[in-house]
Amino acid sequence: MVTLTPPALTGALLSPPANAGQRHHHQPLSSAASSNNNNNNNNYQFKQLHASILRSGHHHSFPSLISKLISFPFPSASSLDYTLAVFLHSTPLDPRLCHRALRIFSRAADGSRRALLAYAGIRRSDVTIGRFIFPTVISAAAKVSGRDGVAVRREAHGVVAKLGFESDPFVQTALAGAYAAGGSVGDARRVFDRMLHRDLIAWNVMLDGSV
Repeated sequence: MVTLTPPALTGALLSPPANAGQRHHHQPLSSAASSNNNNNNNNYQFKQLHASILRSGHHHSFPSLISKLISFPFPSASSLDYTLAVFLHSTPLDPRLCHRALRIFSRAADGSRRALLAYAGIRRSDVTIGRFIFPTVISAAAKVSGRDGVAVRREAHGVVAKLGFESDPFVQTALAGAYAAGGSVGDARRVFDRMLHRDLIAWNVMLDGSV
């Protein structure tokens, strides 16, 4: 297992998104009330599941709990944060569950922070990291702006190289897209030039980054 300290995960990524308080600014009152009720119900069910496992003393069941938590439809930001907290304190972790959790975290509106924190937790654990998690991780890194974004993308690239996944076409496409999205067109081009198989998605990534 490769253990590297993510250089930018403890700064801006730990802060809430700038628009977090504005996300539902234009939401109708009736819709907002319904959404709040659903979120409250989800949060209550999350905590009930967690409490039942803690009472039973079956801490080895945490992976099962996480699987249930990430299966809830339309999770709220607070329930995702709760799930992330459980995830980061769970051992052992299953590689397939890690991949599934990363995808759920990254799909949320402000999910890049959660996905990258989950990824950092995965790397600190004894779970075997497969190449299939890196396109999701790199896509999350692509959403981070500024110097933190540059550092996170290069750190992820370094882990990919050390683990021998740099030649995987899906990883390469994700890397090229992340660099291009962050304005590092030269880095994106270097990744693209090393690709043996350039599909339509890879070409579109480079074209979009060059505009």
